[in-house]
Amino acid sequence: GVSSRRLRRAAVSTNFMKIIKISGWTCATWLLVVSASAQTFVPGIMRREFWPGATREQIETNPPAGAVTNFYESWNVTDDTQNYAARYSGLISPTASGLYDFYIAGDDDSDLFISTDSNPANKYMIAQENSWSALLNWNTPGSTAGIASQKNSVTWTNASGVSPYADGINLDAGTRYYLEAVQHGGGGGNRLAVTMVPHLWGVADGTDTALTNTSPDATIGVEIPTPTLLLYLSAGN
Repeated sequence: GVSSRRLRRAAVSTNFMKIIKISGWTCATWLLVVSASAQTFVPGIMRREFWPGATREQIETNPPAGAVTNFYESWNVTDDTQNYAARYSGLISPTASGLYDFYIAGDDDSDLFISTDSNPANKYMIAQENSWSALLNWNTPGSTAGIASQKNSVTWTNASGVSPYADGINLDAGTRYYLEAVQHGGGGGNRLAVTMVPHLWGVADGTDTALTNTSPDATIGVEIPTPTLLLYLSAGN
């Protein structure tokens, strides 16, 4: 007879067969050697990592261990927990090639990054919430300390006072780009939203994000270690 057992494992790189004898039975056992290098794209979600008591600066420079990770179907998350930092990340893939602008609405201070490709190591900053904003207020800060021009990639200025993305950010259809936002939640209500629009289209306050699991403008998703099948077979004689 033949029996089988399936187990979940990370990415398979090779396999081999071992012949053994158990209680008079000759068994052929397939052993899979696994590797953590391969990744699988899971569409329709983004990742949120949560650190109680942390600051945005900590997460951007040296995040502590022990983050609580959850997945959401939209780049629009409200969490009224007090005194925390969170990192939102995932891949976006536009349905049409072209120039795009990005907006951030955070409570409290938040930074927005995008990569030149799917690799987080190639990310660069494109917008900031330096104070706080009400829910989905893409253009209007919630306090006089807020700088409205920093909230979108078109008018955002770097440390040199330059707006490097005033002409838009070029994205290719079907290509996956890593997107990341790091948010600090202080007192009161806390939230983070990010959206993407064609260059110079603008977006009105109160408009929901275009980065969702049902968006016609872009696919969102995350990469996880590839789940594979470990098939254990034993054939007796």
